[in-house]
Amino acid sequence: MIKKLTLSVVLLTIFILSQNTANAGYFSDNSHIDDNMGFLKNTMNKNTSTEDVQEPVIAPAPKAKIAKIASKINPVATLTVQASAYTSTPDQTDSSPFITANGEHVYWGGVAANIIDASGRNIPFGTRIMIPKLFGDQIFTVNDRMNRRYKNNVDLWFHNITDAREFGRRTIEIVIIAKN
Repeated sequence: MIKKLTLSVVLLTIFILSQNTANAGYFSDNSHIDDNMGFLKNTMNKNTSTEDVQEPVIAPAPKAKIAKIASKINPVATLTVQASAYTSTPDQTDSSPFITANGEHVYWGGVAANIIDASGRNIPFGTRIMIPKLFGDQIFTVNDRMNRRYKNNVDLWFHNITDAREFGRRTIEIVIIAKN
């Protein structure tokens, strides 16, 4: 009797679980791939030869923000800090590699900074800085933080790992333009 009951429960469980199929494509960022694959199959079936196929054009993604060029510069302070570079890879960031600590999407001109002000606190988000010896009059905006173990450091976001590695880690002079 117990064997029949156990078998019935197992079969019922298998039956119930097999009827529920997951439709994860609905929630996936890549759910459009099936649509694109169908389009590609239809276009390839129209007697096209490989000679008709053109090389794909690779265009850079539009930038979320464009760094402002200094027009009226009112320096508040000049500091010597350590600088490093990072990209949006999980090994260099937290669990949301494209979102900064203040909630913005990463962009060229945004920096992570752990720079301590006179009151012993990090300079606030929105503080504008310049790195004149490296980037001329380009203005960077503090919109992210680094790990607490880094003090008086600036971390510049780069689009790719090659540029970030080329920048490396170095001692630089920054000019603080304005504070929030």
